Amino acid sequence: MARRTGGKRRVRGLYYREGRGWYGNFRTYAAEGGGREALIPRNAKHPTRDQHVAMALHKARLDQLRQARKDGALAPARWPRRAGRRPAARSSSMPTTT
Repeated sequence: MARRTGGKRRVRGLYYREGRGWYGNFRTYAAEGGGREALIPRNAKHPTRDQHVAMALHKARLDQLRQARKDGALAPARWPRRAGRRPAARSSSMPTTT
């Protein structure tokens, strides 16, 4: 997960957005509810700007998603599937017969 590059520790899936703070890329775990997420500490409103806090939050969220995948827990579908197709919209320029 972590590798050394040029003396700095780099965590895969962790990135800094200039002026905004640290974010985590958890799209690998999209089926379990992961995505691109702001790493917000408890009792805070904005993403952290401290790299060490971000690494700890990233690890905690990654462990949570790994456990969800292991348990087979899936996030609920965002949009329910409809049976069949939608009816075609009627055009107002078409004459109607009654």
